[in-house]
Amino acid sequence: MDDYVPSLLPAVSVVEVIVIRDVDIDDIREAVAVATPSAALCDENAQRIAALWRRLPVGEPARCHSPPFGLRFLERGIILCHASLCWKCNNIFGEANGEAFAYSFDAQASISQELLNECRLATGESEPPVHPYFERSAELDQIMQSPYGMEKLTTIWREHYGMHEGQFPQSGVDPRWEILRKEFPGTS
Repeated sequence: MDDYVPSLLPAVSVVEVIVIRDVDIDDIREAVAVATPSAALCDENAQRIAALWRRLPVGEPARCHSPPFGLRFLERGIILCHASLCWKCNNIFGEANGEAFAYSFDAQASISQELLNECRLATGESEPPVHPYFERSAELDQIMQSPYGMEKLTTIWREHYGMHEGQFPQSGVDPRWEILRKEFPGTS
């Protein structure tokens, strides 16, 4: 479903918040669909989260998906929509009306941050630990900024892809992303 719009979420009576840990990106939709909720909210709590969801602003996606939370929106015990949200990558992957969707939101917008805080309040989760993908990404960025950074990254790239001295990534290819893709399959 290419044209999913959060504002079209119908009326809901329950919102379930799921803490997501150690789920392969390829299985994320199914994992959110069947996970035991960390919190089930109704009344004004559910309506507050549903209202924030409906107001999520459009954003630009990044290349990863490392969600700390998933949401399920229910009416009369029927799941209308379920999704995983990643505030680091601006991505939402979910399913509505039986169709998979992806939505890119502005994770830094006040509405988005308010939704993140509501999820934390509902589950008692604090700031999630930094995912190893992001730790490695920051490390590669530091290498890039160091003297001879590109040469160092190219050496790592060669080791990962079994290339010999003198071989380089194709023109326009960022070795940092290629290294992350190799070290974290399914997340970049």
